[in-house]
Amino acid sequence: MKNCWTALFLIVFLGIGCKLPSSLSDKTFIGNGKSANQTVNSSSQDRPNESVAANDPREELFAVARKFRDLPYFTATMTGDGVGQFIGRLEYVAPDKYRFVSGSGPTAGIEFAIIGKQTFIKSGGKWNRTPVDIRSKIPSVRELLEEQEIRSLRSITREADEVRDGTAAAIYVYQGASPAKSISYRSRLWVDKATGLPLKVVVEYDSGDRKSMTIKYDTVTPITIEPPLQ
Repeated sequence: MKNCWTALFLIVFLGIGCKLPSSLSDKTFIGNGKSANQTVNSSSQDRPNESVAANDPREELFAVARKFRDLPYFTATMTGDGVGQFIGRLEYVAPDKYRFVSGSGPTAGIEFAIIGKQTFIKSGGKWNRTPVDIRSKIPSVRELLEEQEIRSLRSITREADEVRDGTAAAIYVYQGASPAKSISYRSRLWVDKATGLPLKVVVEYDSGDRKSMTIKYDTVTPITIEPPLQ
């Protein structure tokens, strides 16, 4: 049973694809975040002096990554195209609370909640506690792009700003490769000019089953994640 829970969890995340921005990539959880009791007012969202300004595009991505890393919570809604569509929603509350809902394929409707060392799964409308700590299996969500990855990106350019859903956004286009250098990708990232936080990223892969992935970020709506079972 232990192996079944872990395998099912990994199946859901493997549906995301081989390469995403590191906020959802194949990295081990880094538990050095802020308290989950933080409010948005104390986060980096409210430091307008750190908003996006025209400069070196690579340095601007470093600034975006730092602000994203310091968030007390966020929601990422994902849609992937390729061999089978992938739809999912990931919620995060610092430093170690996660909730993931799969919305497509054989895992549609399955929900995970991870709170510290406790892992819960909802299947068939019923919650169960898993008998294993699988935090080492989940992606890191504290990094939009790690420094090492930003340094390795190619052809980083900043395109003309645009207004997206009423929000002025800076747009960054860059190229990179998966950690194993086996799959190249191209990304387009929209960043809120007022807060310096990501709004959306679209990743297109040059090979593999996953052709593209779109991730929309909500860094404003407060999130509460509590154990579904006591």
